[in-house]
Amino acid sequence: MSTTICCLLYGDYTKLADRCLRPISELYNNGVEVRLGCNETSQDTEDLINKLLPPSERLTVIRHNPQVYKYPIMRELFNVKPITTDKVMWFDDDSFIKDTNPIGWLNSTQEFMDNTKADMIGSLYYMPVSHKQQQWRRLHCSWFKPELHKSKACFATGGWWTIKSEVITKYDWPHPMLKHRGGDVLLGELMSHAGLKLVRYNTGIGINSDSEGKESQSKRRGYDEPPI
Repeated sequence: MSTTICCLLYGDYTKLADRCLRPISELYNNGVEVRLGCNETSQDTEDLINKLLPPSERLTVIRHNPQVYKYPIMRELFNVKPITTDKVMWFDDDSFIKDTNPIGWLNSTQEFMDNTKADMIGSLYYMPVSHKQQQWRRLHCSWFKPELHKSKACFATGGWWTIKSEVITKYDWPHPMLKHRGGDVLLGELMSHAGLKLVRYNTGIGINSDSEGKESQSKRRGYDEPPI
């Protein structure tokens, strides 16, 4: 398999963790590397991890209590050891593989990305970019090109996406100043300004899903802040 799977787990939401990790465990049992970031996870969630993902050299678990928020732990997961696969797939714990054949789904997802020559795939949305955000990018993002700035950013919503590993390495993603919100829009802008190809894809995947699996309907939990 040419994909490393990274997943963020938070708090005492074991049902969500189970929905997310159970299909991932099938991939893990078939040779896929998995990296888990655990922010203030409960004992029930820890027990679930131990049940579904027995220790091996293909499993990395990073734990923080109190939590360090989304992007610092993402940065740790990407840098704890070298990424040896061509692609990295990201899950928030309210996203999950809906397809009943996770292995076939992963193969199809990888093939789609290869066939479309995409640098990143995900479920695409648009968000206005404020003048202050534009100024922040100008000051803090080496890839920012003022002549390419648009009033709206196209981005893959942050609950699930897949990206070429070389993009993470080249652009040192995620930005070290990111904390918890705004990273998905910022990554979308990076893709655009760097001339990289972002392609829509949400086949067989529930992203930020409610109990019925509807996309972007999961309620926000825990810490919140304005987007960077």
